[in-house]
Amino acid sequence: MAVPEGMLALHAHLGRALRRLGLSTDERPYRPHVTLARHAAQARPPAKYPAFSWQVQGYALMESTGLAGQRYRVLQGFGRGGQA
Repeated sequence: MAVPEGMLALHAHLGRALRRLGLSTDERPYRPHVTLARHAAQARPPAKYPAFSWQVQGYALMESTGLAGQRYRVLQGFGRGGQA
C-alpha cells in the first residue's frame, strides 16, 4: 500500500523539527500502522475485511512508557481536540 504524499511530508517535517531540537529520529523508512491487536498469537483474521473510511482529524506526539498499565503517554495533541 502506498503512503499518501501528505503523510510523508508531515513525517519529514516533524523529523526535521525534532532534529533541530537535537533529538534523534528513527532512520528506517516511514511505515504508518495501526495496532489492532496486541499479544494475539491465537487470533485469526476475519474471512472478509469490512470497508471503512478513516478521516483523520488530529494527531499526537506519543511516548512509549514501557509500563503495562499505560503503554503510551500523550506528550502533545494537534488538530481537533488537541492542544496546539
